[in-house]
Amino acid sequence: MKFFLLTVVVFLIAFNLKSKDFRVTQIPNGVKYGCQNCHASPYGGDMLTAFGAQVLSKGMSGGNVVWANLYNLDADEDGFTNGEELLDPDGMWRIGDANPGQLSDVTEIWNKESFPLSVIWSYFISEPNVSPNPSVSNVNINFDIKVGTYISTNVVDMNGNVVKNLDDNFYSDGNVKLSWNGKNEYGMPVPKGAYLVNINTGGHIKTVKVIKN
Repeated sequence: MKFFLLTVVVFLIAFNLKSKDFRVTQIPNGVKYGCQNCHASPYGGDMLTAFGAQVLSKGMSGGNVVWANLYNLDADEDGFTNGEELLDPDGMWRIGDANPGQLSDVTEIWNKESFPLSVIWSYFISEPNVSPNPSVSNVNINFDIKVGTYISTNVVDMNGNVVKNLDDNFYSDGNVKLSWNGKNEYGMPVPKGAYLVNINTGGHIKTVKVIKN
């Protein structure tokens, strides 16, 4: 009898661990924090985070996580939806899809002090318009300031080296119009290829790729 009970306990533990690992792939970008998305301990366990409790009460069906029931909720009550924190604000992601966005931008969905940078960034300025792109001469970068903030804009190469500083100023509001002539800080034309325009608003960076032909 003791042997039978021990076998059952071992089986249930193994099944639980397998289930938890499996569920990590049932939310977008769940792999970044793994079991810690839902459990107070990164190794799992009975104590749940705010998101874990929400999954259990509103987002489970047949033992599987139903992301469509969770993306528009705000588990940690920080003002950002679960979808915004896991980079799927519209709930379009499905199991088997590639994870949306950049993994480095995923925030702690259970922690009300952890905010999605892309959402914070959009609070300060609008999505930049970069044209023409590709370009053989000047590239124009335009965006609107929503809230007063310091803006630093640089062009960097694909290795992260600064090619040209375009702007370092504080803006209260209005439209910002910048231009890059395809040259470096020394006035020399840079080689053809891909470059990144980094727009930094006090530590929150928006990156746009530009092609110089």
